Amino acid sequence: VVVNNSNTALEFRAHNFLNLDDTPSAYNNGKLLVSTLTGIDFTDTMTITKLVVSGPLVEKFTRESGSNVGLDLRDGNVFQLVLGSSTTSVAFTNCPASSGEAYAFTLIVSNTATSNVSINWPNTIKWAGTGGSANTNVPTRTEAAYKSDVWVFTTYDGGTTWLGVIASFGYDSLPTS
Repeated sequence: VVVNNSNTALEFRAHNFLNLDDTPSAYNNGKLLVSTLTGIDFTDTMTITKLVVSGPLVEKFTRESGSNVGLDLRDGNVFQLVLGSSTTSVAFTNCPASSGEAYAFTLIVSNTATSNVSINWPNTIKWAGTGGSANTNVPTRTEAAYKSDVWVFTTYDGGTTWLGVIASFGYDSLPTS
């Protein structure tokens, strides 16, 4: 950015940043319009001290199923676990937060035609009322066919410990495919 000689106008000179050509069409009243830049993929940590979102915040949704499911937390913040006909074991992998950073995700657990399918949760989850014991006092979930519950999991130590809570339950016939 260069101020012209009379100090009355700004001139934006094209330059290359993050492999993007920041042309004047990407600016409005001296502000870079991020919405006009697509395909930005940060592969390293970026610290933002203040972020103001003036439009919708969209999070990636991932649907998983099977008897052994690993939720890859790099894939987003909202997941659906579609239960089959037998016990399902769940693992949380690749927590994107380091120790001292918080991370949370939402998990929608959906039953298909089979009811009463058990879930084996990771032993790193602490549930409310457990006094610090991991994976005891798991909330009762809806086990009826074609019903879904919403769970929220939060970590503050890079995924070593998860705080788990059932947020809402008993939704009828959510899509599972």
